[in-house]
Amino acid sequence: MVTQMIAVGEQSGSINVMLEKVADFYDMKIDNAADQVKSLIEPLPIVFLAGAVGGIVDAIAFLMFKIFETVQ
Repeated sequence: MVTQMIAVGEQSGSINVMLEKVADFYDMKIDNAADQVKSLIEPLPIVFLAGAVGGIVDAIAFLMFKIFETVQ
């Protein structure tokens, strides 16, 4: 595709315009790929934080039950 656009740009005398169009196309393609990667990675920190908070809550609840057993 790039070679064809460069050939058309050379023939028409507007190679600068064609190269800008190629650059815009690949910029858009890279942006879309980056968005897809972000959407795949986004849930991982949420799951990690949920696990950490759940672990802290479990630890506190375990200690509270241990203290209640000791008091009774």
